[in-house]
Amino acid sequence: MSFHISWPEIMALTSSFTYSFTLLFLRQGIRSASPLSGAIVTSTVVFLVTAIVCLINGSYIDMNISAVFWFAISGCVGQGLGQFLAFTGIERMGVSRASPIQASAPIWSVLLAVIFLRETPSLGVWIGAFCVFAGVALLSRSTKDDSSSGWSWFRGALIFPILASFCFGMMPVLTKFGYAYTPTPLLAINIAFGSASLFLISLYFAFRSKYQFHIDKRAVGWFSLAAITTGLSSLTFWTSLTLGDVSVLMPLSRLAPLWILLWSYLFLKHLEKITLRIVIGAFLVVSGGFFILSFK
Repeated sequence: MSFHISWPEIMALTSSFTYSFTLLFLRQGIRSASPLSGAIVTSTVVFLVTAIVCLINGSYIDMNISAVFWFAISGCVGQGLGQFLAFTGIERMGVSRASPIQASAPIWSVLLAVIFLRETPSLGVWIGAFCVFAGVALLSRSTKDDSSSGWSWFRGALIFPILASFCFGMMPVLTKFGYAYTPTPLLAINIAFGSASLFLISLYFAFRSKYQFHIDKRAVGWFSLAAITTGLSSLTFWTSLTLGDVSVLMPLSRLAPLWILLWSYLFLKHLEKITLRIVIGAFLVVSGGFFILSFK
């Protein structure tokens, strides 16, 4: 067994650390705002900031239409639908429980990378994916503290982070398709978050009676902080995708539960209840990343 971390893997790990703060900021923001408003504000801020940078460095000059298409689809699936489902899951389940379930995205990424990108993951990658699956299964069990039956709780809460994990799992594979034409991370992020904003705004107008848009000044501040950490997390991860395989980098970028448990214990004691089952489940999810680093 050799434990070696290359530069793309360091960037993926950095992405997971930065994204853990995004989850905390969002948890604070949705206390006085809707998940949809958080998704729209976060995506729009990232889009506007990256648009200014792209205008300055001339990234828009030589855009490839095929690359734009794949980046836009990636944004709608991941930053659009995926973020909305993730925010809803955090609101209904809590960040310490929802974020490890959303971290099952590497399972989907590995499978999709094998099917569509012809990647050949090692045994360690598959073991890591199984650890993630085991952690998700443990976290998915209802407890005596649940106020409703297991199936009702599943329909009302668990389905959101699971669907979010699938969307997040698809996103890097779609991004790789775009990189085949234009391997420019900043432009990819800009197009992805711009398309995500349009998708979420359309979602609001289409289902206005069901998904409300309400936000106050306090939430705007938290969502703005979330946008900053989201942008940093996306920049490091999307850059790593230009240098490495999805099946290796995606699990490493989803180690946020390791940090979330620490941040929840330190800062969210009044909002989150950290149980032994949650700790064990999150540990299994995180251990998958270390298997990948050791046996990639």
